Amino acid sequence: YYAYVWKGIVGAEPTFELTTYDPNTWKVKGTPISFIKDGNYTDVHLFTYDITTGNVYAFTNVIGTGSNRMLSILDVETGKITEIGEVTTEGIETFIPIVIACDKNGEIYTVAGNEGTYCGSLYHVDKNTAKATRVGSTGLLPARKKMGGVVDMNTNIFYWTVVAADGSSTKNGLYQVDLETAETTLIVPFENAEQMTGIYIQDIAPDSNVPANVTDLIFTPGDAGDFSGIISFKVPNKTVGGSDIT
Repeated sequence: YYAYVWKGIVGAEPTFELTTYDPNTWKVKGTPISFIKDGNYTDVHLFTYDITTGNVYAFTNVIGTGSNRMLSILDVETGKITEIGEVTTEGIETFIPIVIACDKNGEIYTVAGNEGTYCGSLYHVDKNTAKATRVGSTGLLPARKKMGGVVDMNTNIFYWTVVAADGSSTKNGLYQVDLETAETTLIVPFENAEQMTGIYIQDIAPDSNVPANVTDLIFTPGDAGDFSGIISFKVPNKTVGGSDIT
């Protein structure tokens, strides 16, 4: 589990460190690292893991330069940042993302925190160009704060922890978001206006007694023009836990 921590120091430049935790014990692993570009600390606003590429994508900007939000790839081992480009979209001069999540297909989504017409709109962000395309309105008016977002890899449902712009306890809460329509459903209200970031869904390990994966999976196509073939494989002789199957 990775947490990005802001450390403010009176009379000095603030530092931002990525800390790694063991999710089973919540103890710190290794040494925290900082993201630095061209000698300047870089603020990582939000980040998400892409299971299709193994990349960690984030919205970043270089502190003290007045730069806008960039879509970047983070190297969580070295602190290197690879900028893809400034996040842009039609109708918004300076795009302000307030959440980020990557789905099971490697597609990145965010919600706009800009005031006005597009506030609370769900956007798809192209990983190659950083261009954001509006999916639709969520029907919510979120505050301009960082919020938590995660996609369930089994259902591809996007979950979002919302803090309402007006501070209304009736709108704060954990929401389910349809990635195709932007329609939202309130799951749990946050009656005390809690602000949550860094939410995640822990993978559920299979039962150790179930059979392990098949091996030597082969597909042999039929004759040319024939829509048929033969699939062959070796059945496992071990369970997921390593015991013999009898």
